[in-house]
Amino acid sequence: GHSPPLPRTLPLSEALVAFAITPTSNLTGVNATRLHEAQVKFTVTHAVLASLYLIPVALCLHWRVKPILVTGIYSFWQVCFSLMMLLGCLSRVAFWVYQPFLFDGLNYIRSDLNVYWNFIPSMFFFSCYLVILFLWIEIYHSGDDVKTKPIYAVVSVVMYAGCFAFFIVDYIMHGQSPPRQYVPLPTNEVQELMFLYDGCLYVAASLGFLVYGGLFYLKFAVDGRQPLLQKMRLNVLPRVKLLTLLCGIMFTARAVITMVADVKQQGTAGAPHFLLRSCPY
Repeated sequence: GHSPPLPRTLPLSEALVAFAITPTSNLTGVNATRLHEAQVKFTVTHAVLASLYLIPVALCLHWRVKPILVTGIYSFWQVCFSLMMLLGCLSRVAFWVYQPFLFDGLNYIRSDLNVYWNFIPSMFFFSCYLVILFLWIEIYHSGDDVKTKPIYAVVSVVMYAGCFAFFIVDYIMHGQSPPRQYVPLPTNEVQELMFLYDGCLYVAASLGFLVYGGLFYLKFAVDGRQPLLQKMRLNVLPRVKLLTLLCGIMFTARAVITMVADVKQQGTAGAPHFLLRSCPY
């Protein structure tokens, strides 16, 4: 019935573990005070994160949704990107807002549901990047009769069906998870496989951006139709090159850190893992 000793300066990660394994009622005196300090820091951190995600929501509504409503002119890719961006940001805001209630013990949620709640927003953001990638593919193969929209739809359905399958299998195999376990990281082999699946998706996307970003850049950088493509060379191609490099590097880093931190549970990867999983991709 004794609570584990806590350090004088309580790191947030240790506070989470202490809360996950120790009932709050068993924490007394200085331990309870330090845990309360960690709870305050935790709440403020998540409030800031939730607020930051409201910024892309406002920008998406102003720059993407509003023009569609005003003009009635839209494209398939624009609608998909806007929808996935809003779903990703709003679900992530809800996740960040809810976590302090779990930490404070004011509410509970099954730990497996919390893991999937943490996982799903990244899939929505991943879909946004897929929109960009398939738009590049469509432009690159213009005139080749490549049906990119149906392929994008099939890839998206298969991707989300895979996520849903992991949840069903996890529920069947493990049933009710401990409701007080806070940390939204994998706790069994099914969830570890799910995050491995997440890492494989980002590796594939990284390769896709590197291949088609490079092909897109090379095709239009050397195209001889100067009057038609001058604006693209000046404005679009530099952005394509930058986004290709960023997605190639960051997606690979995300995949590696996810596999190390979530599957092998190595504590040294905790900080970069938290930072990368807090970003909208």
